This record gives sequence, C-alpha cells and structure tokens, in this order.
Amino acid sequence: MKNYEMLENVRQELNDKFLERKEEIDVILTSLVANTNSVFIGSPGTGKSALALAVADLLDCSLFKVNLDQDLDPDFVIGHISLKEMRDNDRILRNTSGKIADGQLVFLDEVFKCNTAMKNALLLPLNERVVDIGDGQPRPTEIRSIIGASNEYPGCQSIEDDVSHLVHDPNWDRWILRVQTEYIKSDSNFMTLLSNRDVIGQVDTSKKIPLQVLDDMRQDSKSVDLQKVIPIIAKIRSELMVESIRLSDRRWLGLCKIVSARAVMRGSQVAE
Repeated sequence: MKNYEMLENVRQELNDKFLERKEEIDVILTSLVANTNSVFIGSPGTGKSALALAVADLLDCSLFKVNLDQDLDPDFVIGHISLKEMRDNDRILRNTSGKIADGQLVFLDEVFKCNTAMKNALLLPLNERVVDIGDGQPRPTEIRSIIGASNEYPGCQSIEDDVSHLVHDPNWDRWILRVQTEYIKSDSNFMTLLSNRDVIGQVDTSKKIPLQVLDDMRQDSKSVDLQKVIPIIAKIRSELMVESIRLSDRRWLGLCKIVSARAVMRGSQVAE
C-alpha cells in the first residue's frame, strides 16, 4: 500500500469516529505532512482535545501534551535547569528530556492563556523546531507538528471579540492553519452522537501507521512542482494588498508547504 493510501485510511477512521470534523481532520493531517502548526478555536466541548489525542493514537509517535495557563513556567514545557550541570560544570543548561523537544506530535491546550515568558519560549519550537537549552546552541527537536487549542483568540475574552490586533502578533503568525470549531449542527448527527456515545471518538488503534509514512511524504513534498500555482498565489497576494491586507513572508512560504503537502496526500508530485 502506498503512503498516501495509508494516510487516507487514517483519515477515514477519524471521519468515522468524529462527527462533522472533516475540515479539522484534514487540517491536522496536512499539518503533519507539511510540518506546520494548526490551531483550533472554539467553545469548550467541541472535541478539540479528543481529536488531537485520537490522531496521536493512530500514529506510531511520541506525544507531548500540556495544558497552559498564566502561572505555568516555561521550565515545564522546555525543560528544567540541570542541577548536575550547575554543580559539576558551573553552567546553566536545561534538561529537555521528556519535554516538548522529544514530542513528535505536540498538543498545547489553552494555548493562548500562557504568560509572556511562555509565549517567548514557544517561538523557537513553533517556527524553527528547536529549543534554547541555555548554551547558545539551540537543540533540534523531534516535532512534526504542533496542535494548539483554545476557547478564544489571543488577547480576547471570547470568540466573538475583535481580532484586528492579531495582524502583527508574532506568535499568532506562526499558526499557519487556523480553524474555528463549532458544535454539531445536524440533527441526525446529534442523534448519532447520543446513540453511539460510547464509541464516538474511540479510534481503532490497530489501524495505526508508522510515523515514517508521514516523514516520507514530507520529503516527497519538497520536490512537488508548484509552477502552476505560484502565479495564483502571487495574484492573491496582490489582491490582498489592494485591501491593505499584508501577510508575512513566513505565511506565504507556509502556504507553499501546505499546497505541496496536499499534492502528495493525493498521490501527486504536481500542485494544480
């Protein structure tokens, strides 16, 4: 079975066990192939955490999960200062074992409730996929994708608040894919949820696939032919600039990674 067919089986299993979450599932799987970040904003109880954990159950990977809040110190995510290094070598280094650097899939719940120190500490793993251990040589991580979840947008009290202030927010800019989740809308799906409450969200782990499948697809995505879509992307950029909407170069490059990932996910080396 080809890699994209194996990933399609995972997608189908997730769609079978989560109602009205097709977009969210596509976003997470695309982020994994593209090695980008995705964030889900929605009211409590829309299944954001359950979906992220179900994805981890269907991949042979390590998961780092943490619930962020205003009081959580970056040490609990990046790593604590090694007392042995301080005692034996008189230098301050972080021990990153078991922390975010070792997570191949990372889930940050209530991601926008963290303090400024945590936001700054997360910038490197979100963008460069490295962590600062204190010696001036950032350590590479195992991260394939970071999934964030929140009940509100950054700097807001609810999902209904104005978000214009996010245009120049460096942390927000690193979340390439963003989805606002909703409660189940269809009456028939709601009835299915109630009738099958013991199995909804419970994926069949026998359908788990090796992480190498995603790694191989990511490598393939680097050679996808984008010549047909580059003029379209440039046109979209020009149209947005007419409306005084300016996206960072990082986001445009992220878009190219997403388009390339989507191509290999359908078994193609040409984006169109």
